[in-house]
Amino acid sequence: LLLRSRAAADLCAGDKADRRARRARQRNHVTDALEALVWDPEPSAGPRDKAEARIAELHEGIAALYEDEDNRVEDRPVGPVIAGLACGFGLSDAWRRRAPDWSDPPWPAPPEGTDIKAQRRARLTELMRLPLLHIDADLVPELKAGIEARLREPDIPALLDAEPPMRVAERLCLSLGLEPFPCLDWADKPDTG
Repeated sequence: LLLRSRAAADLCAGDKADRRARRARQRNHVTDALEALVWDPEPSAGPRDKAEARIAELHEGIAALYEDEDNRVEDRPVGPVIAGLACGFGLSDAWRRRAPDWSDPPWPAPPEGTDIKAQRRARLTELMRLPLLHIDADLVPELKAGIEARLREPDIPALLDAEPPMRVAERLCLSLGLEPFPCLDWADKPDTG
């Protein structure tokens, strides 16, 4: 019986550690996504103060959501968690436009050649161009070639099936030594969804 109780305690401790790690990863993902919705690409002094106040508000709301260990928020998909917080903070319109970039699709990975897969790949290509806007013009041709080569590598389709375009673009930029999003392009685009 003593061995059983030790084994049960070890299993519980392992589960609790896994939950904490998943919870921390999800919290970081949610925080990054919501902060990106608040910041403008080039805020002026006035809106910057307002954005910083909203960021502080976001951090308080996220802390309140994640501090209660009994609320198993880490078991929910990240997209609905972000959508709920975005709605509560008045960012639902921005979230609706940006959801495909930050949240996992609520469907299984689309089969090869579908419109959804093509849209995700096109969005990844668009996101990979953003860092080039903030780099010395002499380096752009070399980096474009590196990005094009990286986008042709065989792991890209699997990455796009497993993660949203924003996270894939971040990984690819880091693999090329680029700052992923030095100035996020959150300009309003027509809401097609």
